[in-house]
Amino acid sequence: AAIVVAVVLTLPRDPAPEPPPLGPTATTTATPMPSSIATATPVAPQPPGPIALSAGQAQTCAIHQSGELSCWGGLANERRGPPPGEYRWVGVAERGGACAIRRSGEVVCWGIRSTPWEPGEGPSVAYRSLALLRNSFCALSETGDVDCWSVLGGPFEPDDGWAGGEYRPPYRSLMTRPAPAGTLCALRESGEVDCWAFQNNGMLDVPPGVWRSVSLGVSHACGVRESGEVQCWGDNLYGNEFGQMDAPSGRFRSVAAGSLHTCALRESGEIACWGLNEYGPDSSGQTDAPAGTFRSMTAGPYHTCAVRESGEIACWGRNDQGQADAPAGRFRPMIAMGWDHTCAVRESGEIACWGAADATPVPDRADPSTPTPTPVLATAVAETAVPVDAATATAAPSPTPLP
Repeated sequence: AAIVVAVVLTLPRDPAPEPPPLGPTATTTATPMPSSIATATPVAPQPPGPIALSAGQAQTCAIHQSGELSCWGGLANERRGPPPGEYRWVGVAERGGACAIRRSGEVVCWGIRSTPWEPGEGPSVAYRSLALLRNSFCALSETGDVDCWSVLGGPFEPDDGWAGGEYRPPYRSLMTRPAPAGTLCALRESGEVDCWAFQNNGMLDVPPGVWRSVSLGVSHACGVRESGEVQCWGDNLYGNEFGQMDAPSGRFRSVAAGSLHTCALRESGEIACWGLNEYGPDSSGQTDAPAGTFRSMTAGPYHTCAVRESGEIACWGRNDQGQADAPAGRFRPMIAMGWDHTCAVRESGEIACWGAADATPVPDRADPSTPTPTPVLATAVAETAVPVDAATATAAPSPTPLP
């Protein structure tokens, strides 16, 4: 019988692939996890410091990243401080008082003698920002409408009882100058500008065309056109006695008007100023802009400050209270100008103020992003709270006083 021998050969197998390395040296891409259990990508924290800064005659207010609002200095009726809460817009009035918009959308004012409504009876509209005039204020809604209220009466639209152009919303920003005629201008979404006032001082005769931005002086206005050129108009109060409407030629990024002088930041970073250079013995050099290149610029009534490309601040003009004596150091492009004081935010996030002693004490806080309690009278909210829907905005420049 045949004998069959079966031979079974066992061949070696390829080794199993090793798993990819773990940790930062891995080069493979992980399969995405289901959204229900995915881990969020960490977001880098924002640098400390305020998100908004505004100054008036003697009061200054800052909104910190927590939403907490702290104010210092100010007249007697302002020192009760803002109601507690979380805010995202603040504006300090030129001659006293301030208003702010809470994160919840509620508008709150303090240090103002009266408001045109009873608590809880204010407008239920979402607002971006406010424009504070002498005896009234206006609010820009999220839809681009402008609503105004008089502290002596009720609500009104800008072209209702005021001199000026046609009311043509939607608008994207407001500009105001409370003295002498209480002028309000609004930049339309189309880039055109409409202005209104209690009386026409020449600022209402806005040249036609498209504008990037506009800044108001006491009775003159200047704006940057889409072409980058600066053009000024007004001034029926002083004429062009000080050359405040003689804008230089060239292309500019921005313009800032003081009471009777104006400065503009060229596209090259240099600054050009024109208008009244001296107003009395304590106010001189308002148009003597320093040499160099700058990131940003802010004008007060009689002095101007700008942040250099290096981060240092240079100020010029009136300096009777030390408001033009900027401290050393590097600053962010966030400056608030009062009558005779100045405040700015350092790159570290700390707030530095200089000038009049009663306007410059800054609340003591080791970490600028940490809230500091502000004393508030119990009647502050009841007198001035205005409920509205949620909105967001950037603080507008503080108004400029009469010369």
